[in-house]
Amino acid sequence: QQVEALSNGAAITQNTLGGEWTMDIAYVDGMTYDEVGDAIAALPEPTALALLALGVAGVALRRRVA
Repeated sequence: QQVEALSNGAAITQNTLGGEWTMDIAYVDGMTYDEVGDAIAALPEPTALALLALGVAGVALRRRVA
């Protein structure tokens, strides 16, 4: 195992498997991610944000017309 410190205060622990480097655990701002995919999945999808915006706009227009 090798722990690598990054300039932004994050640290990445890596394991070597057959000479290939794979990311095991990432520490960012005191939070631990078992996989980098977990960190990416925490971001909302653009489609979900667009649907939320359309819903809020629809409610605002409905209140305005009534």
